[in-house]
Amino acid sequence: MPDPQTTSSVHDELREKTRDVHQRLHRHPILGQLLKPGLVEEVYGRILVAYDSFFQGAEQARSRLECWRAFSLKPCLSALQSDLDGMALGGDKLSPVPFSWIGCPLSCLGSLYALHGSRHGGVFIAKQVASSLPDTPRGFLELGPDQENWHELLNTLATSVKSRSDFERLASGARETFVQLGEWVTRCSPNAVRESDSLLPK
Repeated sequence: MPDPQTTSSVHDELREKTRDVHQRLHRHPILGQLLKPGLVEEVYGRILVAYDSFFQGAEQARSRLECWRAFSLKPCLSALQSDLDGMALGGDKLSPVPFSWIGCPLSCLGSLYALHGSRHGGVFIAKQVASSLPDTPRGFLELGPDQENWHELLNTLATSVKSRSDFERLASGARETFVQLGEWVTRCSPNAVRESDSLLPK
């Protein structure tokens, strides 16, 4: 592993360690519809509902562990709530996803890295969504990354990793978050909802 005191080295290795599961989200059959012409409001709405319950679960895990307050997901949750209200989907909100794979501050930091990092592509995706659904709220996607907070998070990765085992806990939290997000969006898709009476995370 590269020198754990170097911000770029920890970030580079973490990015490489999560590349496959991150790229899998880019090919996700439901999330991929955000980038295609003809996106329908039902699919977009279910994606927002899924993201809301997922981010709620992540924030609850962070709060439970009493760590990383600077990287709270509350701004994302506020934007999601506003979008859902604007689409009259506030009553469709789901219970927070139980982040059972997050058991320590380092795995939590990895999860926050994954979720905050996902905001980088949001502005581009928002433009694609606007071409199909110009009158639909896009506040969550348009939020984009908080660059100062993102750089602080990257610095925290480096200062928090003191050993190989530390890095593995960090990477495990990030990888599993990417995996679980994709699975949760699938389970919240319109077809899945119609075929099931309940949406209970594994």
